[in-house]
Amino acid sequence: MNVCERNAVIEGVSDRVTFQQGSAASLPFQDEFLIKKMYGDPEELLTAIRSWGTVKVEFIQTRNSPFVPRLLKAPFILGTMGLIRGEK
Repeated sequence: MNVCERNAVIEGVSDRVTFQQGSAASLPFQDEFLIKKMYGDPEELLTAIRSWGTVKVEFIQTRNSPFVPRLLKAPFILGTMGLIRGEK
């Protein structure tokens, strides 16, 4: 039993938590699993914006953008943000 599991037993929550070991560089989870739950699907937003008569609209993920410095692409800084750019 590792320290985290032992702490869960001490706090009486071991029946409500699970632990998975992995590398922070390669997490065993689907990308953006919390982002879409919190903010919805970006494609649905783009579809709505296009319905307003916008000719060209795109969603730019900051973590994939060459104009954002590498250090700012971390998930806790700008890595989960995006920009919407369009022309009407």
